[in-house]
Parts: sequence; C-alpha cells; structure tokens
Amino acid sequence: MNGSKETLTYADVLAKYKDVTDANADNQGNANYVDSITLQNGTGNAYNYRFTNINSANNNVTINAKQVALSATKTYDGNTHLTGNQLSIDTGIGTETLTYSNATINSKDVKDNVSNYVKTVTLANGTGKASNYQFTAVRSANNQVMLDKANAIVIANSATVKYSGEYQTVSGFTATGLVAGETEQVLTGVSAKRTEKEVGSYTTIATGSDSNYNLNFVRGQFLINSVNPVVNPAQTINPAQSNSSSEAASTAGGSSSSGGGKVAISATPAPMPNQIDNTAKQCSIAHPEACEDQCQDALMPGVVFCLVAATPTTLSHKSI
Repeated sequence: MNGSKETLTYADVLAKYKDVTDANADNQGNANYVDSITLQNGTGNAYNYRFTNINSANNNVTINAKQVALSATKTYDGNTHLTGNQLSIDTGIGTETLTYSNATINSKDVKDNVSNYVKTVTLANGTGKASNYQFTAVRSANNQVMLDKANAIVIANSATVKYSGEYQTVSGFTATGLVAGETEQVLTGVSAKRTEKEVGSYTTIATGSDSNYNLNFVRGQFLINSVNPVVNPAQTINPAQSNSSSEAASTAGGSSSSGGGKVAISATPAPMPNQIDNTAKQCSIAHPEACEDQCQDALMPGVVFCLVAATPTTLSHKSI
C-alpha cells in the first residue's frame, strides 16, 4: 500500500436516537451513536472493516435543533403580547407540531410591519418535542410579523353659541374604539376646526389618518344663534306709532329699501312704553351694517340703532 487513506461508502444508516440530546427526549440525555449501517466499497474494500454499535470515540452522533418558522398576525391592540392563534409555528417535519407561551413581538405598531419579528417565545411540546427545535429572534423568512389596523370612530365636536359679532371657533374631536386605554391624544394626524361669524348652522368635520387605526369620521354641528336686543329705555319705540310716523322718519333722514335692516329713532324721543316690535329686533340683528354714519349701540353687542334728525318730542321708526 502507498499509505493513502482508504475510503468507504455506506447505506441504510440509523442513529440510536432521533432526538436532540436532552434529558426530556427519548435518549434521556444519553449520547447518541450510529446503531446500524451497511458499509460499502469505496477506495477500500468494505469486507476489511467493521463497526461497533455503541457510543465511543469512534462512534458518536450529534443532532442539532431545527429552526422553526414563526408567523405572527393580529389586529393592533396596543401591546406586544401574542396569544392563541396569533402565532403560527411550522416545524417543517411531517405532522409534528409545537405549542408556545410567553411570546412577544419587537414592536406593537402597524407601521413597523416590514421590520417586525417575534422577539421572545417559549416553545413547548405538541406532537413534536420542543427540544428538537429552536428559533432566532431576528427578522427573516422564518420570523415575520404582520399587524392589521384596528377600527375607530372619530366624532367632530359640536357647539352652540350666541351671535357675538366676532368670529367664533369650535375645534377638537372625540374617538371611540381606541384600544389599551389609549386616548384621542394618540391620533396626532387628526384635526377638526370650524370658524364662523354669522348666525347659522354649520357642519364640523374631522379629517386625517392614523397608522394604527382605520378611522370612520362622524360630523358635528356648529350652531350660532341670534340674540334678542336689549334696548336702552331712553331709546324705545312704541309700535302703536309705527305706521303714523314712518313718513316722518323717512323725511328726517332714513332711507328706504325692501330688504331693510335698520331702525330709525329720533334724537330727542318723547317718553313712551318700553317695548319694541319683533320685526325691528330681527332687522337690527340681521343687518346692523345698514345703518348710517351716526349710530348708537344698544346694550347687546351686534344690535345697532340709528339716530336720525327729528323735531323734539317726536319719535318715529321705520324698518327699511
């Protein structure tokens, strides 16, 4: 012989134990070894060799734990815990299955789906033995997480105010369906605001989006009510004199139009009952800007009475 090593081939080789060496496995922690093998010719003749089916320095087997494939799916719930069927474990070995406990994911947020992974999990026996499997806590083809958005309802705030002559604003919103004790403060991409001045009913609308919630928006209402004027007693109008004195008011400096919005009052009115008719009230509230240059504010903001020239002790008014 020339001193080179002879080689053999083999067939039908079996290890004594199929499990990773573990005290809870079939081998009960005993070292594994080749239990049977058919030696075949290589560069050497198989008949020149034999083996002993017992663990020794010349006969040992190491079986390593297999990597499992983990796939986690759940609807956003504000935490990183996994339970029940939220985690799927694929052993890749026949019909062997595993169970689990204490599973968590790296991020609770939907926006991290592309990089998220199962961070911790305790594998437990199913039809297969947990000691034969392992997992790696890193994003890979064998460790993926997919979170779905939760559903929430966003309701724009409503408000009812009185007309002030100034712009008024209603803003903000409430939300239902938020999870894990979260409040509206987490919806940083949502806003609602409406600013108006005139009497009327307006719709308030919330807009925006959120990475963890599918949002359904509900409109609110912003109502600006008219106000009843508070008339200075020294500037009151007797509705009984309305018809008889209209011409005098027009001659004294009032103007006329079919859609009028002012009340003309004499500069030196005579005493009369403290009252004003509804038409005069509404016209003053709706169109205070229709008055002439010389005006006097009533006690209620937004109600203007116009002073016009008139003879002493004569009071007249005209809705124009």
